[in-house]
Amino acid sequence: MGRRKGGQRMNEKTAIFAGGCFWCMEPPFARLDGVIKV
Repeated sequence: MGRRKGGQRMNEKTAIFAGGCFWCMEPPFARLDGVIKV
C-alpha cells in the first residue's frame, strides 16, 4: 500500500453516497471490486 497522508493511504479515495434505505444501498457497493469499507 502507499504512504499515509492525513490518515488515509495515498492510493485510497473516499466517496459518500446518500440513499433512502441504508440496507438497500449497502450490498451493491459492498460487492464492487476495490471497495474497502461500506
